[in-house]
Amino acid sequence: SGDKKVTKKTQMQYDKILGFMEDGKEYSIWDFCNLLGLKESRTKDILKGLSDYIESVGSNKDRKYRLK
Repeated sequence: SGDKKVTKKTQMQYDKILGFMEDGKEYSIWDFCNLLGLKESRTKDILKGLSDYIESVGSNKDRKYRLK
């Protein structure tokens, strides 16, 4: 995760997301909100931190996330 310092809690959330995702499957922001029990804005911040592993597809309301 780059040279940015990541807390244990955030690292656990990264691991949870990556463990949850399957190859070739797309997920909406709400899948992750429900998985982590977080609000949309915080979930988006966490997904940004995973940009080396996941990519976003589409724009705004239709955005989905998948493994690279």
